[in-house]
Amino acid sequence: MNRCLLVFSALALSICTTNAQSKKSDTEPERLTMLRQSWQQARSKATEPIDLKYRQELQKILESLTKAGDLLSVFARCLLPCG
Repeated sequence: MNRCLLVFSALALSICTTNAQSKKSDTEPERLTMLRQSWQQARSKATEPIDLKYRQELQKILESLTKAGDLLSVFARCLLPCG
């Protein structure tokens, strides 16, 4: 019973939070919205080379495992998120 209440509470909080976030642009100052957008763009631009290198290295590992015939590892790799 407590577990159900906990799950329900978490779900309700999640819905309320999502609803509040979707209305941010209506209630927050334009300067704050612009600052957040600028920050998100700068952050994406800064992490892009790191993410690219990570994906390239993952591809190399995948190719290496495939060539070595380690199909179990290749299959496991396909199940993992790669960003």
